[in-house]
Amino acid sequence: MKIYSFLSLFKRNKLVDGASEHWWHQRLTAVMMVVLSLWVFFNISAIQSFEYYQLKIWASDLLNLFMLLILGLSMTYHSSLGLEVIIEDYIHQMSARNRLLKINKALHMFLSLLIVISLIWIKIGSLK
Repeated sequence: MKIYSFLSLFKRNKLVDGASEHWWHQRLTAVMMVVLSLWVFFNISAIQSFEYYQLKIWASDLLNLFMLLILGLSMTYHSSLGLEVIIEDYIHQMSARNRLLKINKALHMFLSLLIVISLIWIKIGSLK
């Protein structure tokens, strides 16, 4: 079965809309986190010493920086999706639910921005 026909089956049957899209995003980010976490673990375990400067040099490498960025952003997105489900399932008062959903999104946007700024800071610091 070709990948195109497999994806068109999902699109044609509307399996990626609404709640199922949310479910797919959670599964995709979970798989990404497992793969990227293993990659980071094995790469860091190859470092000779775990001193601050060695880890900073490792993290400032462009490939490692990119992988850390993808890992961090997928973790915050996955967390946001999970908390959204919990809020929608267990908070029954609509005003409180909407307020908590907005707080959840704002908090995770802030965390994502913090991850990006931190990794840029590491890269800029390594250029000195």
